Amino acid sequence: MNSMTAFSLSMWATIASASLVGVWLWYRASESVSLRALAAYCIALAFWCTGHLLAIKGASQWAIPLLLSSPLLPTAFLHFVLAFCTEFIPKLKRYQNKFWLLYVIAGIVTAGSVALTGAELKPWLTFPHFISLHSPGWINLAYTALLGVIAHLILLQALRVCPANQRRSITAMFIVGGLGFVLAISFISPSIGLNTYPYPMLALPTYSLLLVYAVVRYQLVEVNRLVNRAVVWLALLVITMLVMSVFLAISTRWGLTELSEIPLWQLLIYSSALLLIAGLLYGPAQQFANRLVYPEIRFDQLKLDQWGYKLDQAKDWLELSDTIKQLWSRNSPTLIDVAINQPLLTTEHPAFIINQVNTNDNEHWQCKLVGWRNATPSEQHLAEIVTSLLPTTCAALDRGMKLAAAERQKLAQEHLVELGGLTATIAHELRNPLNIINMAAVQTDPSIQTHISNQVQRAEQLIQDVLSYAGQIQLRSENIQITSLIENVARQTQQLFNVKIHVNITNELNTYADPQKLHQVLTNLLENAAAFVNQTPEGLIEVDAHTNQQQIQINIHNNGPSIPQNIQGQLFSPFVSNRSGGSGLGLAIVRRIIDAHHGRVWHHTDAGWPVTFSIEIPRSIDRPNAIIIHPSTHRAS
Repeated sequence: MNSMTAFSLSMWATIASASLVGVWLWYRASESVSLRALAAYCIALAFWCTGHLLAIKGASQWAIPLLLSSPLLPTAFLHFVLAFCTEFIPKLKRYQNKFWLLYVIAGIVTAGSVALTGAELKPWLTFPHFISLHSPGWINLAYTALLGVIAHLILLQALRVCPANQRRSITAMFIVGGLGFVLAISFISPSIGLNTYPYPMLALPTYSLLLVYAVVRYQLVEVNRLVNRAVVWLALLVITMLVMSVFLAISTRWGLTELSEIPLWQLLIYSSALLLIAGLLYGPAQQFANRLVYPEIRFDQLKLDQWGYKLDQAKDWLELSDTIKQLWSRNSPTLIDVAINQPLLTTEHPAFIINQVNTNDNEHWQCKLVGWRNATPSEQHLAEIVTSLLPTTCAALDRGMKLAAAERQKLAQEHLVELGGLTATIAHELRNPLNIINMAAVQTDPSIQTHISNQVQRAEQLIQDVLSYAGQIQLRSENIQITSLIENVARQTQQLFNVKIHVNITNELNTYADPQKLHQVLTNLLENAAAFVNQTPEGLIEVDAHTNQQQIQINIHNNGPSIPQNIQGQLFSPFVSNRSGGSGLGLAIVRRIIDAHHGRVWHHTDAGWPVTFSIEIPRSIDRPNAIIIHPSTHRAS
């Protein structure tokens, strides 16, 4: 292969690579000004290389205008750099609407240098015709270099102020852009009387690919997959050529002298053809092998993408578990179980066990297969494919749920602030007329005065309950003795309501909690029980408690009337009450306080008493203070 042929092949390869990349970028980046400018740069490079091919043929009427259109290349590159770096250098925005002027100037420089005979074609080395610049052509080249320098200076400025995650991309642009200038500048050798073959231009086919990859690898993720495949194919091509070279080198020992005389370029063509045929046959061969080994189940890349998409649509763990079962049932009649971050209670069916594990302070998700020994090979193969999808899906769902919970808490907190301010204002406005009513009642009949006073006190209690429920509650936790606290509240309630309360706690129980808030919880529950028990013959309230290493449970039993079935599910909702004269907020306040302690409270009838309310709170002494969230965000007890 002579030098002119190598140069021609290099130009053809550059035209092909730059054109394909430019068209692909133009199509993929329809809304990106920067990538559209980069696409224009690639297409301009293809036209410039076309000029060199036409020059070799002696077609000066076409070759010289194309070669002298070189100012369009740095103009498009500068346009790309300005659009790309505006995010980091805001003052560049002022030039965006006026950038068309640079394209006009590039066109004027090109037309002027062509009109003034800025170049001619003449023989050089092995080339029958090659471009040689005259004075107007040198002006053209100087303008081209100036725009390139300006573009690189802007990249340097952006490199100083851009975020760390963009520095690699900008650095790669700067290096590859400079490399392109070095590769292309050797075309001026005959113009300066230098008879050195333009070897750097042989590397031009890789230039546009490297430049685009440096830019879009962080913006268009699919580019990385394409490059990965290209690297694999290139590595296979090199390995194949090496193997064939070794084979040809030793073929003479086997009497195959004809093979040893094959030229290198033919060896390259044979290797490429072999790889191309293998690549084309790989997909069908893989499908044939899958159908032969796993005949019951059909699974391809399209179905894999569909499964991944459907799994990513799940909003919580229950929905994800149901989605896995539904997708599985469409491909296999075998029933399966799915356990996500919980123990599997039964192993009757094959199961996916998905857990979040912590390794070296790094949390990640893993999926294990349990009970698949009796499944068919096809089902086991499909299960392994699903297993590869689930960790990524679970990690994304976990992040999404945490972000959603944080956003809900933020919105609830903002709503709580508004509600607290509104409630405080209403309470203040209501207390003034209540005080006036109380003072006016002094001059009325004693029986009427007593009735008015009772109603005013009831209204005051309602106002206080509303303030407790709607306002923010800041926990001030400390290490307290639960037993003493229960006994004190029981004694006060017993004296106030004249009921019998039995505290059945033999040991001193300690926990880390807010004593005032816990006092309010016990007071609300015991007074609520006393209001019913004091109307019951032989009425009795009993309080017991027990503990383990993690939690304390307090149970408040009474033998008063059972709670109607129709309101049991709403006991802890605001303004739901079965107690005459109650505000309906006592149990709702209890629930808010217990939720703030990361505990739970519930009603049940399976403890041998008509009515039992139980509280469970952690014993941890490391729990930080907490802010109560809005009741609408509370979990169900």
